[in-house]
Amino acid sequence: MRFALLALLIPSVAFADPASDAAGNELVRAMKRHDAKAIAARLATPFKHDGVWFRDSECATRFALPGVLQTKDRDAFARCFVKLVPQMSTRTSAQRQTVVLTVEPGVELEVSFDAEGQKVRWLGAAGGGNDKGAPMLTAQAFEALRTKGTTLLDDAVRDKLEPELVKANPTSAWIRTCLDENGVSTRSLAWSSTTVTGQVFLHATEDWTFRAYKLPKQILPIRVCSLSLLTYPASKAPATETLPPPKTPLVYNFEEDLESPIIDHALPSIATLQSYELAALARAPLDPKPATPVQLVNVPSDRISEINVCINAKGDVKNVVTMGQQPGDRTRAGKMWRWKFKPYAPSGTATEACALLSFIVTP
Repeated sequence: MRFALLALLIPSVAFADPASDAAGNELVRAMKRHDAKAIAARLATPFKHDGVWFRDSECATRFALPGVLQTKDRDAFARCFVKLVPQMSTRTSAQRQTVVLTVEPGVELEVSFDAEGQKVRWLGAAGGGNDKGAPMLTAQAFEALRTKGTTLLDDAVRDKLEPELVKANPTSAWIRTCLDENGVSTRSLAWSSTTVTGQVFLHATEDWTFRAYKLPKQILPIRVCSLSLLTYPASKAPATETLPPPKTPLVYNFEEDLESPIIDHALPSIATLQSYELAALARAPLDPKPATPVQLVNVPSDRISEINVCINAKGDVKNVVTMGQQPGDRTRAGKMWRWKFKPYAPSGTATEACALLSFIVTP
């Protein structure tokens, strides 16, 4: 028997996006009511999904593989969707107009809505998923499988990451870990504040081991993945984690009842810039103005706001993600969406770029 699982949760967003926030909450309320008609009305078919894992074998057979949900299959998908049991989420999405959803027994996915927050336009595994379509477990579900190692790595990384704090304080990395049916793990870097930070944390997690994952009341293990946010110093880890943006998101155009999506283009790999490098590309003085490393030296950590901003190949802001919950973060993030930059083209070809910016929070 095939098993699949899709994650859905009570959503929250990383910055002001009331339309998507409201749409996510309405989706969850419809699930709790087992209202398949309300779910179907929210699906802007045809739309792309990256494989939806359901425990129900019939639902798994129809919708477990990545594809396009056609209008003729919308009602059947909605009936499968309402079988999922939503849980509270502890994470937010880095993508605009997107919410993180979690379902029992602890699986995460992301759901993107249209600009009006009315219709679902895409859904898939949280944090960009993985190559084999395995369900993405929450941090809590994944940590329950751990047999060796820890996410608290200050002692192991201090010597190599202390110098990185000049560039990003704190400095962090998202590690994607996948377990096969025997519990054998493979790890990869999903995102990091700096190149050195990513490599240091990958090396520090080489001793991680886990048990194989079994669905509740099932005998056979299944392949799963999860994302772990590692931060140095660990005491500065954000209270609410924001998932990493996908490295190579695809842009799709749909026409009614197309049998497959038209892929316009895949965006290039995202470059990681220092704050001063991004500021140098600004077409006008930045408001709010990021703090420099020198200005931050004697500032207490509870008075520092960190916001990650990404620009596309044209220099337009495409993502703004608050890394914590400081007073004024929503206002700062809202202003940052209006920033304009020259394209980042270090080798003559414009590419996407991101930078982690720090701001001093006034009492």
